[in-house]
This record gives sequence, structure tokens and C-alpha cells, in this order.
Amino acid sequence: MKEALSEFCRANGLSICHVYEMLVSGYLTGMKQKIEWVSQSPTIELSVVREVKRVRRYVRESGGGHDVVVEDLGSLEKCGFCEERPVAEHHEWVDRYRCVRQFACKRHHEQLKGRGISWSELGQGA
Repeated sequence: MKEALSEFCRANGLSICHVYEMLVSGYLTGMKQKIEWVSQSPTIELSVVREVKRVRRYVRESGGGHDVVVEDLGSLEKCGFCEERPVAEHHEWVDRYRCVRQFACKRHHEQLKGRGISWSELGQGA
């Protein structure tokens, strides 16, 4: 099930954490209502409103006759994960025509390097 969820999230550009958050919220909501889980299969209607704090920029580039979507997470001035100044730019291809470009400070750069994502160091003037 975990592998199927991972593939589904990857194919639809979703975060596994976001999906888990919704599932756990639904479970906890049901538990608060004291549903007897053994004797029934409950249906829980749950609306989750997620506040996105980071702005992501989408760019279309020509890729051999196909549009390539580049999603920026952060910028040359700001790490995509915190407020620090980035030292590296990471590139992760989600599929053949979609790339996520992540700008990372020193701390987040070390974390992303551990995931094996291709990267390049930003120049001193950046």
C-alpha cells in the first residue's frame, strides 16, 4: 500500500506528508466521535484546508518540441525551506517534462544531497 501511495503521489505531484495528514486527521476525527470501529465501516467526511506559505513559480521552457514545466521552490535570494540565503540549486525531475528547482541554504543543501538529487553550487555573487 505504501508503494502504491508513493507512486500515486508522485504521478499527481502531491506530497505524501499532505496525504498522511488528511488520513490521520480523518482517523482522529472519527475517534473523537467514539465510532465503534469493530462493528462498522465508518464514513468520515472531512474538509482539509491547507495554507501554503511558500510561493512556487512555474516556468514553461521548450524541450525538444515539448513544453517543460520548471517549478521553482525558493529563489536566488531565499532558501525554498527557510529564510536563509541559498548556497546551492537542486534539480529533481518529477517526470519527463516537469522539473522542480529547489534553492537551498547550507543546512537544507546537506539534507538534499543525501537524497541524491542533482545540484550545482551558486556563485559568490548570487
